[in-house]
Amino acid sequence: MHLIVLFMISFVWNLSHAMAPDGIHKHEDYVKLSFDSPEFDAACAVVDSKVGVSMTGVLIAPDVVVTAAHGIEAIFKKLKPTQTEHGIMTIPIQSLRVYFRGKHHTIMGEATHVLLDPRYFQDGNMREGKFDFAFLK
Repeated sequence: MHLIVLFMISFVWNLSHAMAPDGIHKHEDYVKLSFDSPEFDAACAVVDSKVGVSMTGVLIAPDVVVTAAHGIEAIFKKLKPTQTEHGIMTIPIQSLRVYFRGKHHTIMGEATHVLLDPRYFQDGNMREGKFDFAFLK
């Protein structure tokens, strides 16, 4: 059991250093790696130029991207969320775009709503990073 735990810690430690700046590789090297590796195909950039938001996300369904709720707090503050009958908060979006960048082209889509768990806004949860996820439609 201890051997497995040590192996897992070693694997995560090595993985965390694989993308860290090492003085040899440049940012462009990692971008090239992402183009050459199909594992990165679902990764995207989430940008709202009007509010000033720029972050990353991951495509989890044909029309749904998951990202961090803390990254779009500026949008939450400017637009009024509404709650559905199940307590899920929906925020109408005006200028939030999702970009998937390939080697030779970029695909852009516009998000229409952000769905998030209302517990994210409860006391202490934002500070502790609890329920820190948002779904873009």
